[in-house]
Amino acid sequence: MWLGTSRKNTAKPLGIAWSANSILALGIILSYNDEIVYNKNIEQKLIKMKNLLNLWYPRNLTLYGRITILKFLAISKLVYNTSVLTFPTKFTAMVNQAIKQFAWKKKAKIKYRTIIGPKEQGGLDMPDFQIINEALKAVWVRRLSDSNGTASWSHIPLLYLRPVGGLFLLQCNFDLKLYKLIYRLIITEKLCAPGKKLTAALLIPKSSY
Repeated sequence: MWLGTSRKNTAKPLGIAWSANSILALGIILSYNDEIVYNKNIEQKLIKMKNLLNLWYPRNLTLYGRITILKFLAISKLVYNTSVLTFPTKFTAMVNQAIKQFAWKKKAKIKYRTIIGPKEQGGLDMPDFQIINEALKAVWVRRLSDSNGTASWSHIPLLYLRPVGGLFLLQCNFDLKLYKLIYRLIITEKLCAPGKKLTAALLIPKSSY
């Protein structure tokens, strides 16, 4: 499968099969068509999660039991794909809606912000997919810092970070707000947009000048 500026190349060298639509690599479907990528990698996983929840829904489980099913059987179906791919914000809302519907057969009796909190603060540790997704993406920032630029995959994000210090940026004792902003830019793909050049002006809000 040709990538980048060669994506429209029709040549088929080396005597091997060259896909013109999509390929499967490490469990992820790659395609020129964004709809195929979303449907195969993200939407289908949500369908599988809902099917599993439907099997457990009729059972007479306690709230603790339902949360256990959500944490260890349902959400686990989404973790791998969502940790390496971005997706529309509507998907996060769809997952959280499925979580709420399974946890409460009827009207919720505990505030959502309370029930997703730790037990020490009166919550039940119910999973919130927005928090899970942000944690999964944030781990890549740590992996990038720990890689010291030697991992083959690290060359791509470092290419975008190079204009503002590269790996050195992640090793400085900056205000936590800066790292949160870098993370936000990463998960919204603002650092990965074609032709996008990362500058200090992009990282530092005008209100901070």
